[in-house]
Amino acid sequence: MYSIIVMNRQSGSEDVRISEDRLMSFYQAIKRAEYIVSSRKPDLLIAPLRGAEPIIESMRVIARLEGHELPEVVYVETGTITAREDGKPLRPLFPHAKVDLVDKRLTPHLEGSVRPLRLCLIDEVEQGGSIVKNFDYVNGAMRLMHPGVDFELFAIAICSRGTEKCEGFNQLRMMGRIFPLFVDDLFTVDRVRFLSPLVRRGDDVQREGEYPRDSKRILYSEIERLHLELRKGA
Repeated sequence: MYSIIVMNRQSGSEDVRISEDRLMSFYQAIKRAEYIVSSRKPDLLIAPLRGAEPIIESMRVIARLEGHELPEVVYVETGTITAREDGKPLRPLFPHAKVDLVDKRLTPHLEGSVRPLRLCLIDEVEQGGSIVKNFDYVNGAMRLMHPGVDFELFAIAICSRGTEKCEGFNQLRMMGRIFPLFVDDLFTVDRVRFLSPLVRRGDDVQREGEYPRDSKRILYSEIERLHLELRKGA
């Protein structure tokens, strides 16, 4: 267990604990994801808010340390944001509305782009249903709204290890359309403001409001530390 101290204005210092082996698992998947992106050179990265944000920004840390930049990122609000108190989803959208929303986000980036386009969807995955839907939303937006645009769409999935994946996910994986990268635990900000479940004060903290507000900054700092240490030792 690796410990760092984070100052809190109200209560003084907090002991924020990050499991080193789980951090390493996440780092290795992120490093591999960044390598896939730098090798396949997509024109755009597409990331659902909010769960994919720590993935994208952690990849950005590694890319910067390696002396290059990520492609332009298009964030789409296709995920379900859960209300903090009653657990009900906020701003639910029907599939056709999500296709329209994806198209609205993509269209400004398509004008003047070199053809054929290469698009990369990146998201976190537990059972795989969400990334399959997001894959369909992006594919549908391109085919329905931009039928004359030649494009290639593939996905990188940061997956929780040991969780059975849905049929649609496995089909896309067999087709070579999804690259699954497995981690011991997911870092996620699906719960509006906080990163969970690995950055927190003590092992008994469960409530969302107990997660430190600067947990994303902590994560990116740890990714940078780990990358520099491993590169130095190579």
